[in-house]
Amino acid sequence: LHMYQRLHDSVEIFVFTGTPDNSGILNSFLNEGSIYRKFIFHFKDKCHEIISPEKGKLITKSAIDISFSDKAAKGLLREEFNINRFYLTNGSYLTKQEMKCVKHLLRGKTNKEIANVLDLSSRTVEGYIETLKERHECATKSQLVQKLFQFKDLIG
Repeated sequence: LHMYQRLHDSVEIFVFTGTPDNSGILNSFLNEGSIYRKFIFHFKDKCHEIISPEKGKLITKSAIDISFSDKAAKGLLREEFNINRFYLTNGSYLTKQEMKCVKHLLRGKTNKEIANVLDLSSRTVEGYIETLKERHECATKSQLVQKLFQFKDLIG
């Protein structure tokens, strides 16, 4: 299973494979696709220090091989990954709460609607949006949505 994410200046590729006797990766993806996306964010969060844009690009010719038994893999895939920051590109990231807001923002919800869904005050949501605009160098909310839209498949 190959997952590609085209970014404005590069392409990220993640490859998930199975063995000949355990080739259920495709079915697993069809049933648990969002788990693989979460794993990508988890991987980027935990490995940010060695793959950060400031250190240059990390390209490995060998794969990182992580093997699991069927039972262990299913258990791991159902766990929530503890992701502190959702790294997007060029060092830009979203915090957990910002990620929740952005999911709804990309679905066209207003700040007030997002606040109601997430049980936050609308001022808190406005604060998250302002922080995101600054971090992503956007003058308007529309520019922010446009910039983050390229990540909609990863964000969910």
